[in-house]
Amino acid sequence: MSESDLFPDIDPGDPIPENAEIVRYMSLHALMMLLMGQVFIPSIKKLQEMDPLESLLPSVSIPDFPERCLRLHERENAEWLRKQSEKYLSELQTENDLVKIWLRELAVRRCIWCWFSDSEESMGLWNSYGERGVAVVSSVGRIRKAFSKPQIAHIIGTSVGRVKYVGRRANDFDGTDNDPDWLYRPFYFKINAIATNRKQDLCLIYTPVTPCNSAAVSSRSIQIN
Repeated sequence: MSESDLFPDIDPGDPIPENAEIVRYMSLHALMMLLMGQVFIPSIKKLQEMDPLESLLPSVSIPDFPERCLRLHERENAEWLRKQSEKYLSELQTENDLVKIWLRELAVRRCIWCWFSDSEESMGLWNSYGERGVAVVSSVGRIRKAFSKPQIAHIIGTSVGRVKYVGRRANDFDGTDNDPDWLYRPFYFKINAIATNRKQDLCLIYTPVTPCNSAAVSSRSIQIN
Protein backbone atom coordinates (compact mmCIF):
# COMPACT_ATOMS: atom_id res chain seq x y z
CA MET A 1 0.00 0.00 0.00
CA SER A 2 1.39 3.35 -1.02
CA GLU A 3 0.57 5.86 1.72
CA SER A 4 0.54 8.66 -0.85
CA ASP A 5 -2.28 6.79 -2.59
CA LEU A 6 -4.59 6.91 0.43
CA PHE A 7 -3.27 10.17 1.88
CA PRO A 8 -2.31 12.45 -1.06
CA ASP A 9 -0.55 15.76 -0.46
CA ILE A 10 -0.39 17.84 -3.60
CA ASP A 11 -3.28 20.06 -4.65
CA PRO A 12 -2.86 20.53 -8.41
CA GLY A 13 -6.30 22.07 -8.97
CA ASP A 14 -5.52 25.58 -7.72
CA PRO A 15 -1.75 25.98 -7.27
CA ILE A 16 -0.57 28.75 -4.96
CA PRO A 17 2.53 30.72 -6.14
CA GLU A 18 5.54 30.22 -3.89
CA ASN A 19 6.00 34.01 -3.67
CA ALA A 20 2.39 34.59 -2.56
CA GLU A 21 2.37 36.90 0.47
CA ILE A 22 0.48 35.46 3.43
CA VAL A 23 -0.44 36.79 6.87
CA ARG A 24 -1.13 35.11 10.18
CA TYR A 25 -2.69 36.99 13.08
CA MET A 26 -1.45 35.72 16.42
CA SER A 27 -1.08 36.45 20.10
CA LEU A 28 2.14 37.73 21.64
CA HIS A 29 2.65 34.30 23.19
CA ALA A 30 2.58 32.65 19.76
CA LEU A 31 4.98 35.31 18.44
CA MET A 32 7.41 34.64 21.29
CA MET A 33 7.35 30.94 20.39
CA LEU A 34 8.28 31.86 16.82
CA LEU A 35 11.13 34.06 18.00
CA MET A 36 12.39 31.19 20.15
CA GLY A 37 12.33 28.91 17.11
CA GLN A 38 9.21 26.89 17.91
CA VAL A 39 5.73 26.70 16.45
CA PHE A 40 2.78 24.51 17.40
CA ILE A 41 0.89 23.03 14.45
CA PRO A 42 -2.12 20.91 15.44
CA SER A 43 -3.09 17.67 13.77
CA ILE A 44 -6.56 17.21 12.31
CA LYS A 45 -7.35 15.02 15.32
CA LYS A 46 -6.39 17.84 17.69
CA LEU A 47 -8.49 20.35 15.75
CA GLN A 48 -11.47 18.00 15.94
CA GLU A 49 -11.51 18.52 19.70
CA MET A 50 -12.66 22.10 19.00
CA ASP A 51 -14.49 21.59 15.68
CA PRO A 52 -16.21 18.20 15.33
CA LEU A 53 -16.61 18.81 11.57
CA GLU A 54 -12.92 19.41 10.92
CA SER A 55 -12.03 17.46 7.74
CA LEU A 56 -15.35 15.60 7.92
CA LEU A 57 -17.67 17.90 5.94
CA PRO A 58 -17.58 15.93 2.66
CA SER A 59 -18.20 12.61 4.38
CA VAL A 60 -21.21 13.90 6.38
CA SER A 61 -22.67 16.04 3.59
CA ILE A 62 -22.41 13.82 0.50
CA PRO A 63 -24.81 10.87 0.92
CA ASP A 64 -22.86 8.41 -1.23
CA PHE A 65 -19.41 9.58 -0.16
CA PRO A 66 -18.18 6.03 0.66
CA GLU A 67 -19.11 4.81 -2.82
CA ARG A 68 -17.28 7.74 -4.42
CA CYS A 69 -14.03 6.89 -2.63
CA LEU A 70 -13.14 4.12 -5.04
CA ARG A 71 -9.47 4.22 -4.10
CA LEU A 72 -10.27 3.00 -0.59
CA HIS A 73 -11.89 -0.15 -1.94
CA GLU A 74 -8.93 -1.26 -4.02
CA ARG A 75 -7.69 -4.58 -2.67
CA GLU A 76 -4.32 -3.52 -1.22
CA ASN A 77 -5.68 -0.31 0.27
CA ALA A 78 -8.73 -2.05 1.74
CA GLU A 79 -6.56 -4.71 3.40
CA TRP A 80 -4.36 -2.02 4.97
CA LEU A 81 -7.40 -0.18 6.30
CA ARG A 82 -8.87 -3.37 7.76
CA LYS A 83 -5.65 -3.93 9.70
CA GLN A 84 -5.88 -0.40 11.11
CA SER A 85 -9.37 -1.12 12.40
CA GLU A 86 -7.82 -3.41 15.03
CA LYS A 87 -6.40 -0.32 16.77
CA TYR A 88 -9.92 0.93 17.43
CA LEU A 89 -11.17 -2.42 18.78
CA SER A 90 -13.85 -2.42 16.14
CA GLU A 91 -14.87 -4.78 13.42
CA LEU A 92 -15.77 -3.58 9.97
CA GLN A 93 -19.47 -4.22 9.46
CA THR A 94 -19.59 -3.12 5.82
CA GLU A 95 -17.19 -2.00 3.14
CA ASN A 96 -18.42 1.55 3.73
CA ASP A 97 -16.81 1.43 7.17
CA LEU A 98 -13.45 1.65 5.40
CA VAL A 99 -14.10 5.37 5.04
CA LYS A 100 -14.44 5.77 8.81
CA ILE A 101 -11.07 4.08 9.35
CA TRP A 102 -9.47 6.16 6.60
CA LEU A 103 -10.73 9.41 8.13
CA ARG A 104 -9.37 8.39 11.55
CA GLU A 105 -5.98 7.60 10.04
CA LEU A 106 -5.97 10.83 8.04
CA ALA A 107 -6.64 12.80 11.24
CA VAL A 108 -3.33 11.73 12.78
CA ARG A 109 -1.35 11.94 9.54
CA ARG A 110 -1.90 15.60 8.67
CA CYS A 111 -1.19 18.76 10.66
CA ILE A 112 -2.84 22.02 9.58
CA TRP A 113 -1.61 25.63 9.79
CA CYS A 114 -4.04 28.24 8.47
CA TRP A 115 -2.88 31.60 7.01
CA PHE A 116 -4.65 34.51 5.33
CA SER A 117 -3.78 35.40 1.74
CA ASP A 118 -5.32 38.88 1.52
CA SER A 119 -2.79 41.70 1.98
CA GLU A 120 -5.56 44.00 3.25
CA GLU A 121 -5.91 43.96 7.02
CA SER A 122 -8.97 42.26 8.44
CA MET A 123 -10.59 43.70 11.56
CA GLY A 124 -12.51 40.46 12.02
CA LEU A 125 -9.28 38.44 12.12
CA TRP A 126 -7.60 40.99 14.39
CA ASN A 127 -10.48 40.61 16.85
CA SER A 128 -10.57 36.81 16.59
CA TYR A 129 -6.87 35.95 16.58
CA GLY A 130 -4.66 38.98 17.02
CA GLU A 131 -6.24 41.11 19.74
CA ARG A 132 -3.32 42.68 21.62
CA GLY A 133 -1.16 40.65 19.26
CA VAL A 134 0.62 40.95 15.94
CA ALA A 135 0.27 40.08 12.25
CA VAL A 136 3.15 38.03 10.89
CA VAL A 137 3.83 38.46 7.17
CA SER A 138 5.67 35.81 5.19
CA SER A 139 5.26 33.86 1.94
CA VAL A 140 4.24 30.35 0.98
CA GLY A 141 7.74 29.60 -0.28
CA ARG A 142 9.53 30.77 2.88
CA ILE A 143 7.38 28.66 5.14
CA ARG A 144 7.53 25.54 3.01
CA LYS A 145 11.30 25.94 2.74
CA ALA A 146 11.56 26.25 6.52
CA PHE A 147 9.86 22.90 7.00
CA SER A 148 11.87 21.09 4.36
CA LYS A 149 15.20 21.42 6.17
CA PRO A 150 17.02 18.18 7.09
CA GLN A 151 16.99 18.97 10.82
CA ILE A 152 13.18 18.78 10.79
CA ALA A 153 13.24 15.06 10.17
CA HIS A 154 9.74 14.36 11.46
CA ILE A 155 8.08 16.41 8.70
CA ILE A 156 8.19 14.61 5.36
CA GLY A 157 6.10 16.88 3.14
CA THR A 158 3.93 19.95 2.80
CA SER A 159 1.12 21.10 0.54
CA VAL A 160 -0.98 24.23 0.36
CA GLY A 161 -4.46 25.00 -0.95
CA ARG A 162 -7.29 27.49 -0.63
CA VAL A 163 -10.02 26.76 1.88
CA LYS A 164 -13.42 26.16 0.34
CA TYR A 165 -16.31 27.31 2.54
CA VAL A 166 -19.43 25.22 1.98
CA GLY A 167 -22.75 24.34 3.54
CA ARG A 168 -23.86 20.90 4.60
CA ARG A 169 -25.76 20.05 1.42
CA ALA A 170 -24.18 17.84 -1.23
CA ASN A 171 -24.77 20.40 -3.99
CA ASP A 172 -22.78 22.98 -2.01
CA PHE A 173 -19.60 21.20 -3.02
CA ASP A 174 -19.83 22.62 -6.55
CA GLY A 175 -18.67 19.56 -8.45
CA THR A 176 -15.67 18.83 -6.24
CA ASP A 177 -17.48 15.77 -4.88
CA ASN A 178 -16.51 13.88 -8.04
CA ASP A 179 -12.96 15.22 -8.26
CA PRO A 180 -10.26 12.95 -6.74
CA ASP A 181 -8.06 16.02 -6.26
CA TRP A 182 -10.53 17.11 -3.57
CA LEU A 183 -12.26 13.89 -2.57
CA TYR A 184 -9.17 12.68 -0.69
CA ARG A 185 -8.37 16.13 0.74
CA PRO A 186 -11.33 16.86 3.04
CA PHE A 187 -9.21 19.23 5.14
CA TYR A 188 -9.69 21.99 2.51
CA PHE A 189 -13.43 22.25 3.27
CA LYS A 190 -14.79 24.39 6.12
CA ILE A 191 -18.34 25.18 7.17
CA ASN A 192 -19.81 28.49 5.95
CA ALA A 193 -20.68 29.50 9.51
CA ILE A 194 -17.03 30.38 10.23
CA ALA A 195 -16.33 32.10 6.92
CA THR A 196 -16.82 35.73 8.03
CA ASN A 197 -13.79 37.77 6.94
CA ARG A 198 -11.98 34.55 6.03
CA LYS A 199 -12.68 34.02 2.33
CA GLN A 200 -8.95 34.19 1.58
CA ASP A 201 -7.85 31.44 3.96
CA LEU A 202 -5.06 29.07 2.97
CA CYS A 203 -4.30 25.76 4.63
CA LEU A 204 -0.69 24.64 4.81
CA ILE A 205 -0.73 20.89 5.33
CA TYR A 206 2.20 19.13 7.01
CA THR A 207 2.83 15.40 6.87
CA PRO A 208 4.56 13.96 9.95
CA VAL A 209 6.67 10.82 9.65
CA THR A 210 4.63 9.04 12.30
CA PRO A 211 0.99 9.63 13.35
CA CYS A 212 0.72 12.33 16.00
CA ASN A 213 -1.52 14.91 17.67
CA SER A 214 0.64 17.89 16.74
CA ALA A 215 3.88 18.99 15.16
CA ALA A 216 6.08 21.18 17.35
CA VAL A 217 8.88 22.13 14.98
CA SER A 218 11.72 24.58 14.53
CA SER A 219 10.74 27.82 12.83
CA ARG A 220 14.03 29.72 12.74
CA SER A 221 14.11 30.16 8.99
CA ILE A 222 10.62 31.65 8.75
CA GLN A 223 11.19 35.29 7.89
CA ILE A 224 9.16 37.82 9.85
CA ASN A 225 8.74 41.08 7.95
